[in-house]
Amino acid sequence: MYMSFDVDKITLECFVNKQTYQKYLAKINPQDYLKQQEMKREIETHREELMQRFQNYLDGKEFETSSIKNAFSEFTKECVLLIERESEADVEEKILPDEDDVIFSNIPKEDELEPKDSIPKDSIEYWKMQKVFKQSF
Repeated sequence: MYMSFDVDKITLECFVNKQTYQKYLAKINPQDYLKQQEMKREIETHREELMQRFQNYLDGKEFETSSIKNAFSEFTKECVLLIERESEADVEEKILPDEDDVIFSNIPKEDELEPKDSIPKDSIEYWKMQKVFKQSF
């Protein structure tokens, strides 16, 4: 039962849009919801100071504690991986032709189509018009 709860929680966090998940969390677990809301307010309040610290860390200034150093290191690794994945996706998008071009590339032009009066009215007439080829195996 405990393992199922964790899977359900992960499923909700990953596959439900943010607004729906926030409403669900507020209803099911108000304490976690309040903690998340408080953290968002604190981040917004200290946004400039956080940006300055991030800039200092990126510029090579010393970290206050080893836990901040480790957390920032993991954060930057994940960000770099994300940027690389996005750039690879952009390159693949440029290399691969547009899906629309591939799907509709062999459509004949209107003047190349058969005249409408030669198109049979029912399926039997259609098959009568087809040429039959004898194949030898």
